[in-house]
Amino acid sequence: MLAKGNLFSVSLMLAASFALGACNDQRFASQQAPDLDLPGLIDQQPYSLSRYKGQVVYLTFWASWCAPCRKEMPFLVDMYRRYSGEGFEILAVNVDVDPQAGQDFILPFNVPFPVLSDSESEALKAYRVEGMPTHFIIDREGAIRYSHMGFKEEDKKAILEKVGQLTEKE
Repeated sequence: MLAKGNLFSVSLMLAASFALGACNDQRFASQQAPDLDLPGLIDQQPYSLSRYKGQVVYLTFWASWCAPCRKEMPFLVDMYRRYSGEGFEILAVNVDVDPQAGQDFILPFNVPFPVLSDSESEALKAYRVEGMPTHFIIDREGAIRYSHMGFKEEDKKAILEKVGQLTEKE
């Protein structure tokens, strides 16, 4: 059993962790994005992040059991349709140990972008993902420009602003 002081400390740490997860995570800002080599979840074709150098990439980690991921997916489909002609790509990385769970989740969304499988958690570890969904916006030179954990309705504006800035013609 926790003493009152320890209980307060634990509560404070949990509140701080929740607050940090709900905002822009600057741990990765301007770092080169680790490359990833993963198979497609549906097509089993090989995909690598380096293949998309020169494009703005929205890299998102998700799982079938994640409720915010279910809310994020329609937004991703819309964002892809809006920006795909401007050098923009989305890579959606499923982290389910059982790929069938990821396939069952993603099929109803009819996504037009690559969906990858990280059932061995290699990319998950490389990107130090701590919660679902976690997403990274990577610029044309391969640097992480924005990262964020979680997804709520109010996150859409910040995401669209960042993607819009990075996809503008120079």
